[in-house]
Amino acid sequence: MPILNNMPNWMIKDSVIAVEIDGLTHDKWQEYDIENSFETPADAFSMRIGIPDGTIVPLINEGATCTVRIDGKLILTGFIDRIEHSLTKFNHSFSINGRDKGAILVDCDAEITSFVGLTLKESIEKIVNPLGIDKIEFKGKEDIAFDKTELEPGMNAWEAVKRLVNSAGMHAWFKADGTLVVGEADYTTPPVAKLILNYSGHLNNVTELIMQQSAANRYSEVTFLGQSHGRKTDSAKHDLKYVHKDETAQFEKKRTIILGNVENQKALEKAAKKWLADVQLEGLTIRATVPGHYTDFGILWENGQRVHLESDVFGIDRVFFLISRRFQSSRSQGRITILELKEDGVWLPDSPGASKARSRKGKKQKKELAVITPTKR
Repeated sequence: MPILNNMPNWMIKDSVIAVEIDGLTHDKWQEYDIENSFETPADAFSMRIGIPDGTIVPLINEGATCTVRIDGKLILTGFIDRIEHSLTKFNHSFSINGRDKGAILVDCDAEITSFVGLTLKESIEKIVNPLGIDKIEFKGKEDIAFDKTELEPGMNAWEAVKRLVNSAGMHAWFKADGTLVVGEADYTTPPVAKLILNYSGHLNNVTELIMQQSAANRYSEVTFLGQSHGRKTDSAKHDLKYVHKDETAQFEKKRTIILGNVENQKALEKAAKKWLADVQLEGLTIRATVPGHYTDFGILWENGQRVHLESDVFGIDRVFFLISRRFQSSRSQGRITILELKEDGVWLPDSPGASKARSRKGKKQKKELAVITPTKR
């Protein structure tokens, strides 16, 4: 059984989690859970504190705007969704739950459904500006024009934004300061850390590693069909088709995907590529649990980082992409971070460095689900 080696001080330091609301800072939380994922439109957080006898309960109102910081570093800007004040014979506690600024896009409908003649930048602004999102950062082509794109009535603002940016081969997420980012991944940055879980226990810095592999949504052949209902200069109806064959599949399983309302053949192929990349992304998920909230070099874990993972237990020695991180603290487990890793270069496959990242192959991975939990001796 692998053992857990001594951890650098940065990884196990006592971090201070502070929530600032209406100019007041609340930093005595005993338990917390703070999520941040590229795959989640509104990152959630929760905090809990025990109330000693004679102590005043924090003055926090539901619906208030807030910021969350770790050791003074801003990690989230959002809203308080719910508060709970509990008192029993044996326990007195207070807790809050909230989400980042993406919550407003999830909760509200898109007020505009037609984007004919608008650029990507103009389209995004028309969706989010009425909802109070005025800080937008574009990290890619913002002048892409839509000739015929329309949305279904009743679609929420996040779904509308996601459809538009995905059609351009990009994604949208919120930065810690509440800025909406529309852009690509960056696979050219060097790894920020090396995670190790070996049988010898030498230099191990991972407390738990879970690897899941799945072929549930993998197909030997996928046919993508799209309809271009004519442009301003062409009223004719065009049938669009793209067929993808997976020559490495060891089974025969076919599927047809309807991608309606696409601009042209190029747009259909881009949407198909995104669909296929998402399927590949689901095929491998690695979750690594590490002590504290920092890398060995004192860098706070953050989505978009690249991480080198080495484990002879799993037959892995390669770089992965950090798509989700979760800060947690409780009396039973202390402060930990759960890192969700995906294959490098797969998410947003047209991003800088993605092709080169995908070409790097590490050791062959095992074919089963494995869970190894090292313990101290």
